[in-house]
Amino acid sequence: MTVHQWPIIIGVTGHRKEKWPDPVAARRRVREVVAAWHRAHPGALWLSGGAAGVDLWALEVLTTLDTFRRVFLPLPVDNHLRALPSQERDHANDLLWQANHQERFPNDLVATVIPCNDFSISPIKAAYAERNNQIARRSNVLLAFTMQPGGGQTGSGQTIRMAQRAGTMIVDAMREVGL
Repeated sequence: MTVHQWPIIIGVTGHRKEKWPDPVAARRRVREVVAAWHRAHPGALWLSGGAAGVDLWALEVLTTLDTFRRVFLPLPVDNHLRALPSQERDHANDLLWQANHQERFPNDLVATVIPCNDFSISPIKAAYAERNNQIARRSNVLLAFTMQPGGGQTGSGQTIRMAQRAGTMIVDAMREVGL
């Protein structure tokens, strides 16, 4: 599978650490696939949702490779970090601030009106859905690291379905490298 558009824009989506039966193996796979895509497309722009698990694992690799990273956050950084396990917040904060660009969707109004992470509140759900939509629409290629093809009823599954509707090339990265 090849991509002929320049610059290539690669989005990353996948499950949180606690969803994986073997998170160490999943993290290793993310590192291998992201590094392989970076070698094949060294000038690529990378998009991430900054969520725990796959999003942050990919950002770790991309930070060490010093490649362009854009992070789409559904909430301001402080609110976003509160949704992460406490032992991961400092490292996640470092990765998010080292990204070349951060963008919030729909805007800061959501955090001003509802300064919490109650995902049942519709503006918060809408912000996460819009974050997923931005990654799906803006990517030429979406690397999907999920336990089953399609991602199921998760945020990653939503991103994959949005990418399918947008015509974005989707790589089932747990089962193929896609290069």
